Amino acid sequence: MIGGIFGFQALIILTILVTRLIAKGKLLLLCGAWTVFTLVMVFATPLILLQLLVIWGTYSLVAPKESGVVQPPDTAPTRRVPSPSSPPFLPGPTSKATPAEPTKTVSAPHRTEKVEAAARACEEDSNRLVQAVKPGRAVQQTVDAVEREGFRDFAEGQAEAVNIRQAVAPPASDRPAGSAQPPETRMGKALRLLKEKGELAPDPKLEAYFRERLLQTRVSQRSLPFLVHFTRVENLPSIMCHGLRSISAMQSEKIAFRWNDEQRLDGHEDAVSLSIAHPNDKLFYRWRMSNPQQGWAVLLLDPSVLWTCASAFCAHNAADRRISRQERTALSSVAAFDAMFADQDGQTSRSTQNLRLCDPTDVQAEILVFDPIPAALVSSAIFSDHTNLTQWRDLFPGRDLQLHADRTGLFGLRSAARAKGKG
Repeated sequence: MIGGIFGFQALIILTILVTRLIAKGKLLLLCGAWTVFTLVMVFATPLILLQLLVIWGTYSLVAPKESGVVQPPDTAPTRRVPSPSSPPFLPGPTSKATPAEPTKTVSAPHRTEKVEAAARACEEDSNRLVQAVKPGRAVQQTVDAVEREGFRDFAEGQAEAVNIRQAVAPPASDRPAGSAQPPETRMGKALRLLKEKGELAPDPKLEAYFRERLLQTRVSQRSLPFLVHFTRVENLPSIMCHGLRSISAMQSEKIAFRWNDEQRLDGHEDAVSLSIAHPNDKLFYRWRMSNPQQGWAVLLLDPSVLWTCASAFCAHNAADRRISRQERTALSSVAAFDAMFADQDGQTSRSTQNLRLCDPTDVQAEILVFDPIPAALVSSAIFSDHTNLTQWRDLFPGRDLQLHADRTGLFGLRSAARAKGKG
């Protein structure tokens, strides 16, 4: 990548040198065009500064002295050339007052005209450059820019998300009146320009890509350790063979399984239910107490499930009316993910619960995953007794299995674990 960067700088220098040799009058125009290209198409600040330094540093070295540079006139009396519109230069006592005459040199108007002409040419080059970008290339360049730049914090990520949504959203006339306009970032400006030029139509793939990048940022910023799914131990062979699948998928593929929740009040037999960092302890406890002889396992999954599988984010239990009446599209958004960690009306505050940054505010918050989850994303399993751990350990080669006694750790209350600073 570094070789490519320096190779491109060498290309810039070469074009400037060639232009100096064959068309020195176009040198300033070329440098202006390269400047516009840099500001429009390059997104990494260090690379912008490097490229501008190369462009104008090379220009300052090779530019002819007469090209747009006003030379101060020689004040020696013998070199003054009187013009028809001014009196001849006369040496003598009054000559001390005449040094102000250089401000009347005829070079200044020509220099102003050249600068204005160069500015107009740069603007025209900028317009042609944006118009020349093809849709596929525009999307790829935007994606590449995000890969290089990344999202450094929540604020930047949120600002970029707003700009991306604006760029791929319907025209402003179709949006509700009074919508707030956030500050525009460089990427947002580039997307807006491309859309204004008709080169960037609404693109679900582009939106999905930025959703993925934003979710990765959230996971990193919140130090989210794992997702969890609890299940009856009899389901483990099927899970480690076929992956985690929804009830409807297993029924259609005739995969044997034992129900966790036969009622399924949330109505989502097409989804696998996961929690973040700790199980839904109220539901898990109720099921364990309904059949004390049943063995259970808590599976830990890699957070990449959030963006590699189609998923919806529920700030409360999926059967809760506050969730069930929302559209799946809204629940799949990054905003819905953020809502899982917000203080909520009628809910004990996060500070009172002593929650970690990775903990959803409501312990019953869940993630609905609509795609099959590969067994490779199961990173570990936790059991509450040695018997089950020993019996099923061969299903998890190379994985670190753990033992949490009943009513402790992930088999206990989250509030108790957080109060002790464990779990």
